[in-house]
Amino acid sequence: MKDSLHHIPDIERFFDDAVRCLSPSGGIVCVEPYWGAIAQLIFRFFHPEPYSPSLSGWSFASSGHMDANQALLWKLLRRDRDLFVNKFPQLEIVEIGPLIGPSYILSGGATARPLLPVQVLFWLHDFEVSTNFWRRTLALGFLCVFRRRK
Repeated sequence: MKDSLHHIPDIERFFDDAVRCLSPSGGIVCVEPYWGAIAQLIFRFFHPEPYSPSLSGWSFASSGHMDANQALLWKLLRRDRDLFVNKFPQLEIVEIGPLIGPSYILSGGATARPLLPVQVLFWLHDFEVSTNFWRRTLALGFLCVFRRRK
């Protein structure tokens, strides 16, 4: 799931169905918005979807496909992790970590034109892939796997 989990208004129902449907060792791979300082700034001021870490609970009212809370993965993995683990003991959380750096935004993302020449973007992407020091500060996405226990 790429930038999809945070659009599911009833995440508990989603994970109930996941537990029911996944075969043992089956999983859900998610790339979701990261909660680093730069990402939060971008999500709050330059992206049309809400980033609301202070809202209680995991669900939200939905009237369309763009309704979301980009802080959902942070809530599940950090703020409410114990609650999630107790509610879904059949699922193992495998955190891969922050990824997707500034090259994504500078490339124009999925819909806009690149802001830099393509060769510069390739170089920046290769740099991001081969180094780690920038990820905690500049990452925009977080990779996580929810795997069904055997």
